[in-house]
Amino acid sequence: MNRIAQALAAAVGVGILGCVTNSAIFNTGGYSTTTAPMLIALSCGLAIGAAVTGIAWRHRRRTLAILLVIALGAGEAYALLMTAERTLTNREGQQAPLRDAMEKRAKASAAVVEAQRSLDAIGDTPRLAAAKGAKATADRAAIEKAAEDGCRQHCRALLEQQVNTAAAEVEAARREVADDRKAAEQRLGAASAALAGIPIPASPTPLADRLSVEAWWIDLLAAGLASIAANGLAASLIAFATHRSTPPAPTTTTTTAKAQIPLIASIPPPPSEPDLAPPPRQAADEADLFARTMFRPAPKGRVRVRDIRTAYHNWCADLDRAPLPDAEIGTALMVLFTRVGLACETSRGDAEIVGMAWTANRPTGDVVTPATGFIDSTPARCVVDGTAGSRLNAALGHRRRRLGPMVTVGKTG
Repeated sequence: MNRIAQALAAAVGVGILGCVTNSAIFNTGGYSTTTAPMLIALSCGLAIGAAVTGIAWRHRRRTLAILLVIALGAGEAYALLMTAERTLTNREGQQAPLRDAMEKRAKASAAVVEAQRSLDAIGDTPRLAAAKGAKATADRAAIEKAAEDGCRQHCRALLEQQVNTAAAEVEAARREVADDRKAAEQRLGAASAALAGIPIPASPTPLADRLSVEAWWIDLLAAGLASIAANGLAASLIAFATHRSTPPAPTTTTTTAKAQIPLIASIPPPPSEPDLAPPPRQAADEADLFARTMFRPAPKGRVRVRDIRTAYHNWCADLDRAPLPDAEIGTALMVLFTRVGLACETSRGDAEIVGMAWTANRPTGDVVTPATGFIDSTPARCVVDGTAGSRLNAALGHRRRRLGPMVTVGKTG
């Protein structure tokens, strides 16, 4: 399941980078422009950089990993600017019709206001005011002259003519004012009709209007989030695809009988006193190590089973370790011998392994036949050489490890 998830993450990450690169190239003029190869190279660098950064960090190449992160950050900043430019370009294209509609409605509203102002400004024009003043003067003169004794009929007629002329001028001035008012009312009606014919457009920046912030803040934030969601997510998915959380399990090498027998003789014996024994001890591993150390391939060779038990105990003593129970090590050795094609035969009452022989590490001295056979739950400590020094060393080691009964074989003098 983990491999499937990593494969999907790699595919999706590369796909996101491909789509982002394609969009950037088309927004900058297409693949025929000089910037198209650079954008493709940056996308490839982002994909590979996301993969190798984690590898460099796991290999403790911290300086290289930090430099890669800085380079990836610079590429992300460039991608952010390009994404911001594309976002603003797309927003401007989407907002252009709304802005035109708002501009037309603003002009229509201004025309209505201007027409209303012109209508409200219509009143007594200078002509009407002058005509009214002239008529009032003519009326006073007519009244004053008509009261005089010397004003005859001809004088009265002149005064009346002046009054009539003044009255006609007043009427003409009033008709002019009425015509101006009518024209202003017509302009106001036309402007109002034009304004009513333009519906109120939606705001091109509704979120900015609601938040009472500048629209470019929203555009910049959207561009940043889009860049992180695209390039950042793609890089993270590719890094996950190349990440190995746990080391691979050790593989078990299975060899045939012909390949296993030479392997026993080809591998040098381990050091006599290793620093640390790898816990926990496995009977199969210990049997394999013991066989590699003590035996070599020999088609006509024979090794007695009871000698193997003694040699195993001496081998453990040399390594300063307690031998495994006979039931475990004996079964593991028999499985190993059977797997490599060695046969177990009986000769003169003794079980022998046919097809191998002792190496230079063959045990010296006499051997003991255990009373309970090769498989014994309480292994005995065997001292092959009966000298005083070896008996003392064996006894001390035997007592320290709390093993079973110690059997001394050989010279005791």
